[in-house]
Amino acid sequence: NPLPALKITLSTYVGCEPFTVNVINNSTVASGVISDYLWSWGDGQVSVGTATGHTYITPKSYTIKVGAVTDKGCRDSITLPTQVLVNKNPTANFSFTPLEPSNITEFVTFKDTSSADVVAWDWVTSDGGNYSGSSSVNHSFADSGSYYVTLTATNANGCKDDITKLVYVNADLFVHLPNAFTPNGDPINSHFGLSGITQGVAQFKMSIYNRWGQLVYYSEDVNVKWDGTFMGKPAEQGVYVYHLQYTNPKQTKWYYFNGEVNLLR
Repeated sequence: NPLPALKITLSTYVGCEPFTVNVINNSTVASGVISDYLWSWGDGQVSVGTATGHTYITPKSYTIKVGAVTDKGCRDSITLPTQVLVNKNPTANFSFTPLEPSNITEFVTFKDTSSADVVAWDWVTSDGGNYSGSSSVNHSFADSGSYYVTLTATNANGCKDDITKLVYVNADLFVHLPNAFTPNGDPINSHFGLSGITQGVAQFKMSIYNRWGQLVYYSEDVNVKWDGTFMGKPAEQGVYVYHLQYTNPKQTKWYYFNGEVNLLR
């Protein structure tokens, strides 16, 4: 009875951890059938039967041995002449400065701190930034908010690793309060409220009182300002006291303002 004619190759022999090899089995037997296989993968793992592939976890070289038996009990085995080589992945990492950028920061600098084997870098920011080929890049964020930055690091073997970090861009608050306003019908200086760069103001509360201690205006919306009316009618000219409080965009700090404003007609 004939021996099995083992003809086994892999689709590729080199990869990055974890690496899955795909088996191409063109084995034959002149008469009868190959009834079983025994696979020794070289990493301490063995399997029986028809195999389509195997996954290697640890970077190193492996030698694959395959045995087969026919329905007549005839056996043969081979050692694949080409070893499987599993290359190690790099470890991606990066730092950035400043750690707390704001919407007026010119740019944020991202610097690679990956493992020493990295030879190529690809940077992607969630606001559409793409940079390749440099271990350090500068990126300008147009607005405040949360952004994700991903670095994909590649070593000389073509193995990759990536890491994503969150960058929070603060909304710098350059605010001011006028000490007088003139709600006299023209569009100039006709409302009183928080002015300047107010984007990012959170938990806003403003109360305004007349000289008798009556609450004449209250708002929790930084974009809405007092138009100089009280109970639907123009408030009388005079001095009013205001109390204002709000938090920064991260809501980690409170700001308080107390003062007086002159309503002029």
